[in-house]
Amino acid sequence: MVWLYIDTRQKDQTEIAWLAEGGEIKRRHIEGRAKAVLSAIEKDWEAKATSLKGIVIASGPGSFSSVRTGVLYANLFARFLGLPMYEIIGGGTISLEETLKKAQAGQLSRKQYVEPIYDREPNITQPKT
Repeated sequence: MVWLYIDTRQKDQTEIAWLAEGGEIKRRHIEGRAKAVLSAIEKDWEAKATSLKGIVIASGPGSFSSVRTGVLYANLFARFLGLPMYEIIGGGTISLEETLKKAQAGQLSRKQYVEPIYDREPNITQPKT
């Protein structure tokens, strides 16, 4: 069994990882977000999808567009595929080894829906002059 890990907390950077029960972690660091996430997942999808146990998402804190993209994909994958979803919240680096141990032990927080956590208020409009 494997878990799909998605982390888009950093602006214009994505980390995708497949966390396997045997301790194997296959990571991909990618520049970009939207297309990068799907392309990175697609590369290993056929080999991993049949043993997929759940989706693990780093929900923040991070920039508005970055976190929103990753959380959107995680929610969609979990709902569409009928898989459990697990949320990890934290700044800085998240240890995938520790995340895998928690997943195997059933210690991750299972969620029906994950909301993005932003590092500041979204600034999505032009300032008024």
